[in-house]
Amino acid sequence: LLVAAAVLVKPSSVPVALVAMAAVAIIVLRAGAGKRRAVIGRGAVLLLAAGMPLAAWGLYNVLVLGDVTGSGAKAKFLGWSLKPLGTVFDHPLFTAGGLVTFWHETMTSFWRGEFTWGLERIASRGWDFFYSISSLVLPATAIAALVIRGKSFAREERDLLWLSLATFLLSLLFLAALTVAFDFGNCFYPSRAHPFLTSGRLALAALLPFVALYLTGLEILLPGRRTAPLRWTLLIAVVVWMTFSEVMISHGALHSAYNWFHLFHAGGV
Repeated sequence: LLVAAAVLVKPSSVPVALVAMAAVAIIVLRAGAGKRRAVIGRGAVLLLAAGMPLAAWGLYNVLVLGDVTGSGAKAKFLGWSLKPLGTVFDHPLFTAGGLVTFWHETMTSFWRGEFTWGLERIASRGWDFFYSISSLVLPATAIAALVIRGKSFAREERDLLWLSLATFLLSLLFLAALTVAFDFGNCFYPSRAHPFLTSGRLALAALLPFVALYLTGLEILLPGRRTAPLRWTLLIAVVVWMTFSEVMISHGALHSAYNWFHLFHAGGV
């Protein structure tokens, strides 16, 4: 039911459903001959609980809106159109610079959101650099350790990390697929001039899997009980300073007479 809810809240969370299917398949394949029938039954219940609400939603969309996701009208309103298959690989995403741009912009918005004030993004270049680099280094460290010395991890932990990686990568690939599939026409964002769909919020279904990879990478770089205080100190310091920085760069919005709080207060409510 939670898998279904994730997709119904945001259709871009569909990778969660795919990973749930993969998890069920892995559990069934690992089950012994005597337990397989029971495991298949439990897996079928899980998939039906996730699939039936999604099937009902898709059927409703087809009958009322004309397509499974109901997003066709939105794409048309925004001026998006599917590109011919032969032109898909002409996209700058398939260049080194385009790949870096996609990763950096997606991961920074994944961390800090897409808040704007006065049509300017509320962001810090320094923190954006930290978000982008650490989001690559720490999860990559976790996966490298998993590949090189996987036997040092408990099987449950290995499964968790692999499924976390699958969820995270599929969420990014979903955004990448939309990026290369559409001609964005005269849309403001994404645009033909900058044809990258990099709204990290659309991948937030992968937040907890990403955190699992991120913190595992940190623990691998600073291993052992003796470094545990250092890990916690570093983590707390980053969170506190990051929060303080976000408050400071939001100074203009927070003190404006036209933000929600001041308008609410001025109305006497």
